[in-house]
Amino acid sequence: MTVGNSPAPHRLPRPPLRRVLPAGAERGAS
Repeated sequence: MTVGNSPAPHRLPRPPLRRVLPAGAERGAS
C-alpha cells in the first residue's frame, strides 16, 4: 500500500487517455 506509487501511475495513464479521447473525437467529428 504505497501512497507515492498510487498517485504516480494513476496520473500518468490519465493524461494519455484523455488526450487520445479528444483527439479521436475531433477526427471523427471533422
